Amino acid sequence: MDSADDPCKCLNRFDLSNAEDQKKIIFRDKHTRIEGLCSEAVFVADLLAESFAEFSSGWWFKPANQSYKILKLITDLQELTALDFKLLRFFAQRAKAAIFLFKQKFPFRRGPRFAFGLNKGEARLHVFLSQIGLRVSNVILTKPVLHDRIPAIDLYTKNEYRRLSLWLATAHSDAILQSPQRLAPSKTSIYAGAPVCFYEMPLSRFHLVKNLGEPKPQALRDFINGKTSPLPADFVYPHR
Repeated sequence: MDSADDPCKCLNRFDLSNAEDQKKIIFRDKHTRIEGLCSEAVFVADLLAESFAEFSSGWWFKPANQSYKILKLITDLQELTALDFKLLRFFAQRAKAAIFLFKQKFPFRRGPRFAFGLNKGEARLHVFLSQIGLRVSNVILTKPVLHDRIPAIDLYTKNEYRRLSLWLATAHSDAILQSPQRLAPSKTSIYAGAPVCFYEMPLSRFHLVKNLGEPKPQALRDFINGKTSPLPADFVYPHR
């Protein structure tokens, strides 16, 4: 594997058990990819598993013309569950289901209010999933500090950061596509190669699901069932 290769585009060309390939992937990585893996593990352990008896992850949506190719990455067929097969049938039959698109983010300030960014490509995926019958929600684990030199694992294990982290969620709305497109710095892209177009999601659109680590079973289920309230208009983001 060449160090210039994008691992996401050539999965069949590198060997995760090979030390040299591992080094090339890590050296080409950026902070937010490793941080993202840690964030996803926390999302499953602290929110998803407490709210649903069954769930599935590891699905990828690859743009293809005006649609998407849907992939699930596995290392063994035994990893496929009964729910995975139900989901595969869903994509063929378009049955009703809910999908959560998760990110860890720090909001930016736009005048007197806070907002989160939604990448243009992600916004298109949201629209597609909504149009085929999925209930699409954005779930965000808020970053407690704006400092990319703090290891991701520290944000979830050290109480000084953990107590300031919130689980927020909002249902998808096509109205977001009517907001002006903006450009994020190139460092926010997966390989820091080019600026990223994004739409604004005002903090006022989000509901507080729970605090990170708070014992609150069914928190995510309560959100999709309309049992949570939007953040108050005078909500102050608890960042440092």
